Amino acid sequence: MEAVKNFSDKLFKGDRTCIIVVCVGVLVLFGIVYYMLNSKPVLSESMINQYEAFEDAADQENNESFENNDEGESFENNDENEDTNESFQDVTTEVTNESQLNVGGNEIALVKFYAPWCGHCQTLAPKWEELTKKHHNTTKNGKRVKVLSVDCDKHEKIGERYNVQGYPTVRLITKNKQYEYEDAREVPQLESFLDNGCQGKLK
Repeated sequence: MEAVKNFSDKLFKGDRTCIIVVCVGVLVLFGIVYYMLNSKPVLSESMINQYEAFEDAADQENNESFENNDEGESFENNDENEDTNESFQDVTTEVTNESQLNVGGNEIALVKFYAPWCGHCQTLAPKWEELTKKHHNTTKNGKRVKVLSVDCDKHEKIGERYNVQGYPTVRLITKNKQYEYEDAREVPQLESFLDNGCQGKLK
């Protein structure tokens, strides 16, 4: 304590040696702080090797798990998908051109004419989506089925061409005739309407 007191007395009296010692100490301290703030952490080579080995082991474990899933699991929907001729995901069901409504002798189209603002259309939308996923691009009684939707706000001329009077309007279109749907807007009833159309039972 006596030594500290003597050093303090000399410093306050302007002793040159003490001032130099203090300045050097401050500079060293400043240098250490600056280095700590600006230097990047350095990993040793052994640490890097350990990290890479851990990463490789994790990748190998994930690959083995994926391969085991491929070998041991089967998809229940495979048999169902084999009944369709083409993938639903590869086909556009929203009509943008009137020519999409043209059907050949071995085709049949179930078409919904709608307006986005219509409340009944909004209620029908999820049911129509289910119907589309189940039946679009399938084959029934030798007929290739198309399930399509026409936004009559965007395509007024198509609505006029098909004499659409209200929304939603559902029609089954064959090569030579159109049949308007007038039953409940539920999936089972719509499916029955489609089946009857494919079997030629509609009048």
